[in-house]
Amino acid sequence: MAKLTKLAGAPANFPLEVEVQDLSGSPVEVGFICIGQTLRDWHPVAVRRAADDANHALDAAATVKAQTDDGGERLVVNEADVAAGLDKGMRRMVAIIREVANGWDLEDEFSDENIAVLCSKFPGVHQLLWVKYDRRIRGDRLGNLKP
Repeated sequence: MAKLTKLAGAPANFPLEVEVQDLSGSPVEVGFICIGQTLRDWHPVAVRRAADDANHALDAAATVKAQTDDGGERLVVNEADVAAGLDKGMRRMVAIIREVANGWDLEDEFSDENIAVLCSKFPGVHQLLWVKYDRRIRGDRLGNLKP
């Protein structure tokens, strides 16, 4: 066991594995290098992200409706809006990963473009990383709550 010797300075970066499934359903691990933060550093980021998530859900729920001749409504899909929404969502996923990680154990460069490819191939990886990181920073680690 390592001995704590000082409290000054930011916590060190740390590895965090996230398990996702490929299209065949087989588990695949992605190892991220996560940014060490104190709870005091992390909490405002997490609260802001929760507010952003709520606003994103409201934006996603907004749809274009058209009035039909019989007084009913129908949804109208605008392909440009769909593409723009997907691009916005991908940028959001990249931003979420960038808030908690600054590297990974993949051979590919840790770049916004490659993060977007990862998110496209493994939808939800950004959420899995976020939840696992949040738990780690908030102290949900074995041994921290022993009496």
